[in-house]
Amino acid sequence: MRARQWFFSLGVSASVAPAVFIASNAAAQEDVVLAPGTYSGDRTHSGRTIIPGGIVTLNGSRLPNSPLVIVHEPATLRLRPLGTTNPVIPHVLELRGGKVVATVTAAEVNVLRLGSGTSEVELDLHPLTAYRMERNPGATMFLHPPGVLNPGTGAFFRVNEPPPGMFGTGGANGLPVAPWATAFATSSERAFVTHDGGGFRALNPATEFADNLASGGNVRLTAPATASSDVSINTLTLNGASVTLNGAALNVTGGGLLYNAGSPNGNAIQGTGTASLVLPQEGFVHTFGTPTGIPPVAPALTIAVPVSGGMLTKAGPGRLVLTRPNTYAGGTTLNEGTVQVHSPLSLGTGPIRFSGGTLVVEEPDAVVPNDLIVQAVAPLIPNRSLTLAPTGTTTLSGNISGEGLLTVAGNARFTGDGAPTGAYELRANAGAFTIDGNLASPASVVNGFTTYGNGIIRGVLSARQVSPGAEGNRVGDLTVGTAYFGGDNGRLHIDVAGTEAGEGHDQLIVLDALYLDRAFRGNSNIPTPALDVQFADDFVPSAGQQFTIVDNRFAGPLSATFKDLVEGSQVLAGDVPLRISYAGGDGNDVVLTVVPEPGAVSIMLLAAVPLLRRRRSYR
Repeated sequence: MRARQWFFSLGVSASVAPAVFIASNAAAQEDVVLAPGTYSGDRTHSGRTIIPGGIVTLNGSRLPNSPLVIVHEPATLRLRPLGTTNPVIPHVLELRGGKVVATVTAAEVNVLRLGSGTSEVELDLHPLTAYRMERNPGATMFLHPPGVLNPGTGAFFRVNEPPPGMFGTGGANGLPVAPWATAFATSSERAFVTHDGGGFRALNPATEFADNLASGGNVRLTAPATASSDVSINTLTLNGASVTLNGAALNVTGGGLLYNAGSPNGNAIQGTGTASLVLPQEGFVHTFGTPTGIPPVAPALTIAVPVSGGMLTKAGPGRLVLTRPNTYAGGTTLNEGTVQVHSPLSLGTGPIRFSGGTLVVEEPDAVVPNDLIVQAVAPLIPNRSLTLAPTGTTTLSGNISGEGLLTVAGNARFTGDGAPTGAYELRANAGAFTIDGNLASPASVVNGFTTYGNGIIRGVLSARQVSPGAEGNRVGDLTVGTAYFGGDNGRLHIDVAGTEAGEGHDQLIVLDALYLDRAFRGNSNIPTPALDVQFADDFVPSAGQQFTIVDNRFAGPLSATFKDLVEGSQVLAGDVPLRISYAGGDGNDVVLTVVPEPGAVSIMLLAAVPLLRRRRSYR
């Protein structure tokens, strides 16, 4: 059973006097959701603390009993300890793409965990100390303000215990770095960070990098480089430079690649023959630069050689273009920016994790076999997206799981199954959805303009236009938990080629509720949808045939009817009239009955007259 959540909304700004926290300790074990505002005084609840959005300031306030404080994207947690109130968070502070800011004076937390996405630590002229640091696979971090962070004075991020995931070869150019973390080394250049003097700081571009691939350490290139034999380095930073591999393997043992755009010297790792890029169990590609053009396009690093290794994580607002079939086996994690591929073969094996950013698949009618995992919990933040080819229909055959919103542009056919739990939402930005798999979670949502399919949406279907079965007038049945459809140009399209539901004619099966006059997360009293019925060319209907087009498996009548179709009225399928009933089947199904043509009715009545006379003669 999921823990109950308590919501506190203060409605005050940081400039207002200390806010009153209206907590009831009767709910001390349950989650507390902090709305934007300023809080003072210790919070005594012992459940989790969740910050889903906005700016929350702890002004001399601590969370002494809360075992876990979660800051989701795009929320900001500002720590303003007063007097001897450290540590502000004596247990675990987990950033899931959110930001923590140390302001006014030094602040301390016990454990800082990077949960998912790219999280941000901002040092507002004051230090932040974490006694220990943890990181989930694929999570990344950005530190600022600009400049080299100095652990000895001023703003710095101190971690008392060496953080996990540091890699280095030793020596002046081989300092251990966190390939999952970057900071501004100068006002215009980002660099990997090292843990030095008990705190994080950016590597110095002038003194702590090698300028060639033969060094084996942390390499920073500002001019094109070539390798004709295999080389191993710790990390690679390309400041607008390209690398050409002539049949050579480039082994990045520390797993970090960073691209700073802005130089005319190239933007690719390319090669000939057996050239390849080898990454460790976790590889990270950070791309940065200012978008240019109309519309603005972010600068790109192109990797035009096969990539092997484990998980590949994309961070930074720029683009990563993968052009070759790749064999990395740990999946692809998108935290920021764009990963662009022509073929799904470039995505290696393993799941695609959407924590932020965009995946672009350019190949028309491609099949993407990877599982899709939506990793961020802020459900309605549209920063995780999948862009498909503008022509054809892309088949997504992997399973879907996680929590949060995934926006899809292009025609998509989902044939995989959905996890039985999790509030994952698929929202169409453009194009049509075809649901042929089983999205089994009651909390799942499919939110599209036009939806086809023979599958199951156990949660919510919200669409303007619904047509069970496959696109192209092919019959089938689509099962949904709760259905909302209607609005401008809304309609239910039904194809009929026979009398058996799902085999001979389309059917929508609704398990929990059907709303024809209400929008999902929107207004009620929207325009009701039209009903569009189409007979197959070779189907000849006969009077009295019935078609159950909506099988409602919940109790009670419908709250509305289709546009201009009250109980008993007629709808035309071509030139064939059909009478509609909303009380068919077991009492609330929508059933269409073929109405005899007027001429046929007259013939039937005339044929009945001799029979009536004959019956009278026997009396």
